[in-house]
Amino acid sequence: MDERLRHLALLVCMLAILVTVVAAVPIVWWLLQRGPLSLKRLLMAGFVLGNIPLGAYLTIVAQAAIYHLVNGTISQHLLPLLDLLTGLLHFISVGSFVGSASALVFWLVAVSTWGSHEQIRIFGDVDT
Repeated sequence: MDERLRHLALLVCMLAILVTVVAAVPIVWWLLQRGPLSLKRLLMAGFVLGNIPLGAYLTIVAQAAIYHLVNGTISQHLLPLLDLLTGLLHFISVGSFVGSASALVFWLVAVSTWGSHEQIRIFGDVDT
């Protein structure tokens, strides 16, 4: 296997672990405290969580663009605005799909197979 693919796979794995530990677990914990885990709530959370990497990327790119704009070193060979917008829509759609699909799999495995909300108390007592 190509070494670049291994590095990409390792990066994706580390990013997935980071998003799971830092964002997904606290959001599921918060949703459990607010009531039963519904498919709708989990899909909305997955939609948002799937776009967190894009938000982090855009923050870094925006800082670099503002820096170059202020210093007058921004390239004259940027992509046309239409190409930038279609790329952004592509990233948003992929992130939304992956996040929502992950939330659906979580719901199918954890919530629907365990049954009622009473059985999802592995995180401690949850007031309903």
